[in-house]
Amino acid sequence: MNGTKLFSFLGGIGILSSLVLTVIFVIWLIFPYKVLDIKGDVTPVKGMVIAGETQYFHFNFCKYSNKQGVASVMLVNSSIIHFPSYSVSMDKGCYNKTIPLAVPDFAETGEYKAVYSASYRVNPLREITIIFESLPFRVEGLR
Repeated sequence: MNGTKLFSFLGGIGILSSLVLTVIFVIWLIFPYKVLDIKGDVTPVKGMVIAGETQYFHFNFCKYSNKQGVASVMLVNSSIIHFPSYSVSMDKGCYNKTIPLAVPDFAETGEYKAVYSASYRVNPLREITIIFESLPFRVEGLR
């Protein structure tokens, strides 16, 4: 009789634990996390740059978490120029930043946009990625 009560108790604990873990996982998967919010346009400082020069982008944003993220950027026109990803670590708060981007000397003449992405792991099951782009600017190639 005591063995049956023990197994019933342990079974109840197992079922309760499974239910609690399921609720936690569902919350992790569907909770609407807000990590980063871009305020307004991402504007290039110069309307035109020569390939090989640095373009600067001005943007305002609010970060709602202290989590470290991974950012990447690419220049897009009829072709795509990828840049290496890098870690970003900022405290939560609102910022007004000007970020440099070295336009490669092999960039062709044309109108470009800088497309940024920032990814943040908000819990063990979920990663949030925010994608935003700049207003267009012109690149004059060296060729």
